[in-house]
Amino acid sequence: MLAANHIDQGACYTNISTRKWIVMNVLGTCYRVFSETSLIKRLDEISSTFKSSDPDRIVKFSQLIWSLDPAILDAVRICICFENFFKAELLLKGYVIHRIDKGSLPAIYRYLAKDQSMRPIKISEIKLAEGLRWKRKNNYSFQSLSNFTIELSVFLRQQNYKSRLRMPTQLITSLERINRRRNTLHYLTNDISFYNQQIIDEVSCIKRCFNDFLVTRRNQLVRELNYPDIHLKQPLS
Repeated sequence: MLAANHIDQGACYTNISTRKWIVMNVLGTCYRVFSETSLIKRLDEISSTFKSSDPDRIVKFSQLIWSLDPAILDAVRICICFENFFKAELLLKGYVIHRIDKGSLPAIYRYLAKDQSMRPIKISEIKLAEGLRWKRKNNYSFQSLSNFTIELSVFLRQQNYKSRLRMPTQLITSLERINRRRNTLHYLTNDISFYNQQIIDEVSCIKRCFNDFLVTRRNQLVRELNYPDIHLKQPLS
């Protein structure tokens, strides 16, 4: 159950202004998390060292990789950032991001819980199912929405979610690979043999999309909500 008058519960489903404010703050947190990713901060150095013709390239590249934060930590940062960015995008488009509790819905609407694993559910669908469509004050609760949100793997695998998010295919593929492999031995040991040009290209794509989509969206909301320019975020170099 989510209370509509709690900013950390169901307030994001009440009106567009509140939704935009919440998303702006979520994206600010995403920015902080992603900008601390050592692989991202030193990506240019990694790429140039990998391509170098220096006879000591392998030694230098190994030292560089070993100086990074544990790969598992960087992978978690990237996944957390984009999972929450995708949730923010869906919220702005009018979709539910909290998991639906089938047992809390009237029988004729229980299909929504199953459908959620395959397609985004509109906020209006939940309000209709719970008889909340004409509520104007926020003194109500969403009985069918749990405290848990949809996980990243759903956004990356289900075509209906991907079509709503409209992100580049390379970004989705790159994130899916990181999300799938982040608990493998390569990530846990910072194995330099894991790094190749494909990996570097994928991380470059992730960084580029972060700047093009997440930073742009955050700054758009800062301006729409009339916040001072000090709240604008700079693209990562």
